[in-house]
Amino acid sequence: MDSEKIIRWYSDRIWDKTQTNPDKAAKLLRTGLHAERLRCARFQPKQIPKPYQYLRYMAAKDITGALDHPETYAWTNIFAPVEILQTFGLTSVSMEALSSYISGFYLEDRLIDRAEAMGISQTLCSYHKNFLGAVDAGLVPKPVLGVTTSMVCDANICSFRYLQERHGVESFVIDVPYLWSQEGENYVVRQLRELISLLEEKTGRKYDEDALKETLKRENEAKAYFKAFLEKRAVRAYPNEITLVLFTLFATHLDIGTPWVRDCFKMMSEDIESYPLSNA
Repeated sequence: MDSEKIIRWYSDRIWDKTQTNPDKAAKLLRTGLHAERLRCARFQPKQIPKPYQYLRYMAAKDITGALDHPETYAWTNIFAPVEILQTFGLTSVSMEALSSYISGFYLEDRLIDRAEAMGISQTLCSYHKNFLGAVDAGLVPKPVLGVTTSMVCDANICSFRYLQERHGVESFVIDVPYLWSQEGENYVVRQLRELISLLEEKTGRKYDEDALKETLKRENEAKAYFKAFLEKRAVRAYPNEITLVLFTLFATHLDIGTPWVRDCFKMMSEDIESYPLSNA
C-alpha cells in the first residue's frame, strides 16, 4: 500500500469517528500530526536544505503543541500582533496554516461540505471553510482567544465572528485604517492596549514590556538575517519549492520574534553561501 492510500484510509477512520466520537477523531488527527512531526525530524528529503528542514519541523511542532495544549495558543490571522501574544506565553496558529495541515489528511472536501451545510457561504475562502468545518466537527480544540485584523482578507472578521457566536471563542478584531495618519496610528495603539488588557484577563499574566522588547530585538535580528539571505538568493542557486515558501510564513509572520526563527534565518543566511552562483 502506497503512502497516499494509507493516508486516505486514515482519513476515513478520522471521518467515521467524527460522526460517533468527535474526541476520538480529534485524537486520531493529533496522532497523525505527531507522525508528520516525526517524519520532519528524521525522514525529510536530503535535497531540501537543512534550514528548510528545520523550518518544516518547527512548523509541525507548533501545530502539534497547540492542539495538544490549547490553553497555550490563539487563533490568529498572519497580520495579528503575534509579538504581544508571545509575551503572554501564547503560540499563534492561523486558520490557513491549520487548514493546510488538515488538507494533508484529505479531509478538506468533507469539512467544506459540512461548513456549507451549516450555512457558511459557498463563496467564503476555502481555507476558512475547511477550518470552520473542522471546528464544527470537533477536530480542533478551542484556544484561549481569537485575534485577527481587518487587513487584506475580508473573510477573517466573518470567520472569527462565526467562531465566537457558535463556539464561544472570544475574538478581538484590530481595525487597521487603510491609509496612515497620526490619528489612525493612535487608533491602532488604543486597540493594542485593549488587547493587552484582555490577554491579562484571559491568561492571568501581567504584561511584561521588557519581554516584548526582547521579542522585538530578536525579530529585528531575524529580519536582518533574512534580508541577507534574500540578497544572496538573488545570485545563488538555492533549492526551493513553493511549499517551502509557504512554510516561511510561520517564520516571517506567525512566529517572528521567537528564538527559533532568528536561528533559522541565521542558518539560511550562512547555508546559502555553500551553493553556487546562479551564472556559474
